[in-house]
Amino acid sequence: MGSRPRVIGPDAELVVLAQLGQERKVFTEPTLVHGVTFLMHLVQGRWQVADPDYQS
Repeated sequence: MGSRPRVIGPDAELVVLAQLGQERKVFTEPTLVHGVTFLMHLVQGRWQVADPDYQS
């Protein structure tokens, strides 16, 4: 999972999951990796995957 927050709007963030192996990796420059990105939004104090029609 990416370590820095990716804020999209009020109560909305992207979560990026990428399979990079067992070892921790630190990238110091833009690097292409294969992964899946989820738009999450905060609902009543809990993070949920956003509905496709979600607008922040």
